[in-house]
Amino acid sequence: MIDWSQTNEFWSGNVLSAAKLRKQYDTMAVQANQESKASRYHKPNARKEVGTDWSKVKAPVENPIPKEDFQERLKRIRDTHKKGAASD
Repeated sequence: MIDWSQTNEFWSGNVLSAAKLRKQYDTMAVQANQESKASRYHKPNARKEVGTDWSKVKAPVENPIPKEDFQERLKRIRDTHKKGAASD
């Protein structure tokens, strides 16, 4: 308990004598147990993900649609959608 109290930010400045340690022992024990339980359940992931060289390579873009063709296709889709909405 002495070691824990001296590593705790709050208790290290408040437990400066044996009398104070005896007086606050129960409170410190509860807090130390809570911290111990919390650290058991909230362990950081020790596994470190490391990317490989192939993960850094960007995939080539195959046969991109020229902008003009894209605009024409988009216009046809919109027109078809408008016609379908008008007939409903």
